[in-house]
Formats: sequence, C-alpha cells, structure tokens
Amino acid sequence: MPPKPIYEIDPKTYLFGKSLSISAEEANNKRRKFPEEKVRQWTLFELMTSYGYLINDLKIEVPSKMGSGYHPADIVVYQDHRPFIVIECKKIGNNKTDEAIKQAITYATGLKTEFAVYTDGENWIVRRFVSGFWVEVVDIPATLNLNKGKTALNLFLFIDKLKPLLFWTHKSIPAAKVRKYFSYFEDFIFTESFNFLGEINGNLLLGAQHISKIMSGPVGEQGSKIIKNEYNNKNLLVAVSLLRKYMGEVGVGGALVKDVETVEDKYYTFEKIVELLNIELSAVAMNYINTAGEEFFLLRLTISVLRYLHETLRHDGILQDVSSSTTHEFYSLVNLILITQLNVELPDVVNLDGVQALEQFSSSMWFEKNQEN
Repeated sequence: MPPKPIYEIDPKTYLFGKSLSISAEEANNKRRKFPEEKVRQWTLFELMTSYGYLINDLKIEVPSKMGSGYHPADIVVYQDHRPFIVIECKKIGNNKTDEAIKQAITYATGLKTEFAVYTDGENWIVRRFVSGFWVEVVDIPATLNLNKGKTALNLFLFIDKLKPLLFWTHKSIPAAKVRKYFSYFEDFIFTESFNFLGEINGNLLLGAQHISKIMSGPVGEQGSKIIKNEYNNKNLLVAVSLLRKYMGEVGVGGALVKDVETVEDKYYTFEKIVELLNIELSAVAMNYINTAGEEFFLLRLTISVLRYLHETLRHDGILQDVSSSTTHEFYSLVNLILITQLNVELPDVVNLDGVQALEQFSSSMWFEKNQEN
C-alpha cells in the first residue's frame, strides 16, 4: 500500500516546528529554498493517516552514524521505542534515485532499523533488512495490518506444502532422505502454494523446477544414485534452455553454456553442463547482491542445488548428504516470504528453543508423508 499521490500540506500545519506562520511571500521563499520539506511533511501526514502511526512514533532529523561523524535522517519511525523505519526525502523530481536509496540505507544501517525508504513524492522505494541483505519489498507495514489479499486457502496450502520441509531447517539431510526431500520441495515450490511468492522471473522458476526433478527422480524411483538416463537428460536440457533465457533477460552470463540438443557431446557432458550452469548462475547472483529479493534467494538456492548435484556426479552419481548450507538457502527463501507476506519469521540457527519447537511442529508431517510413500 504505497501512500496516496503527493498533495499539498498547508505550511501553517507543518509538524515538528516547521510550520510557516509567516506571510505567503516568505513561505514561498522558504519552500523554494527547502523544496524537500514539502515532501517530508506529506510523508509525515501519510504515515499518520494511511499507515496509522502516532505522532509520538515519529521523529525528524535523527542523527545517524556515518563513518566518523553523524548525519540527520529526515524521518525515523519508532516501534517499541526503537528506530524501525528510516525515510529519506528529496525534492519532487529528484533525478538521483540510486544515490538517495544508498543514503537511506546508510542511515538505516547506522540506526539499525529494519526498513529504509526513499521518496520524492513521486517514487516510494522500500528496502527491508533480511538475512544480511537490504531486500526490495512493496511497502512498509501499517500499524494494524498486515496481510490482506491472500486467501485462507492460499495460506493453508502454503503451510501444508511447507511443513515437512521445515523439519530439516538448519540441518543436513542424510543421503537416504534426499529423494524425498526434493520431491516435497518440488511439490511446495511449484504448486498453488507459491502464490505467496512475489514476482519471480518465470524462466528461472521453471529452470529450477527441472533441476529439482533431477534430484527427486521419476515418480516411484527410490534408488540411491542419480542415473544419466533419458528422464534426467531431458530435464537437464530443458533447464539449460530456460536458464539461458533467464540469463539473457537479466543481461548477465550465458556465454559458457550453449543450447544443446543432447548431453552426449564430448564437451557438453551431463557433468560439464551442471558445472557450467553453476558458474554462470553464480555470476548472475553477484549482480543481485545489492537488490536481494525472492528471486535472488531462489537463485542462490538453485546454485546450491546445482553445486550439490555436481558433487554427487563426481561420486559416480551416488547420493551424498545435503549440507546444512543448502537447507539454509531454502530457509532464507521461505523466511523472506513469511516476513514480507505474513509478517512472521522463522527462528534463526542460534535460537535453539525456536529451532526445536519448529522441528516438533513439522516432524509429524515429515514422518506421515514418508509413511504414505
């Protein structure tokens, strides 16, 4: 819910000592000298009228540490008496958007807030600090909110598909459980439950799907090896085609991996294609590092799965344990979805009580689904 289009605030009602109880000519002169004040006052009024914050939750010109000095943040929203949101205001039509966003993030980092916002009255750009990254999100939370628009059915499907996977949060997965894990992963990420995800490039999503199909294997296959058969070859070739399109759309990578019609080529072997995809997508991820979102975390998860697949192929296709670094990538993706869509958060690895409670919550579904199969 970005705020309403900018509107004029009567200078006589400006907040925090900025009111202009002077002649119209003097007021106009001050507005020309400080054009960003018009944007700041509109933002303050919107925070109260559209987002429900109280005036006592708001402060202006709060010092934020930058290097060896301090610089004033235009607006800081407080929650439970702690800085929660930093908002950097610029004059209408400001053409240095990237620089202003970086400034907002710098102030937010100094004040240790969760959100950083840039606005010039026309743009409203929001970042949220999640898992060590400033992630692009749609908006800041309102005080009463927050998740209108998702149906109860979406929510139930989401939790049902997610629950067995949560059992392995922050843990490595034994080789004997890998097939099952990835079959549930595929079921979760490519069903209606994924309505909870934000906008993600369709070619990346489908490319990741076909990589996961290699990991889970055909329906009913329970072997301990990844066999280079027709089923896996087809999924790999489809993944190559989709991921090359994705790299073409984002303008990074794609030079090493060519569209191929067979994996029997002397150079483009199954193992080599997996290795090159991993290298190419890692280069794409480096480009995303300052604008992390759901797509970035899905990309990192795909890279981690490709890395595991390559290592497995080096062991003659014999399934290996999946390291906790890969399950952590899944955790980061799901945690971001939960934060941005439901305003809830999974326990991190140092929260031992929370991790144990999560395991107890999800264990019945993991074991129940294993018995079904």
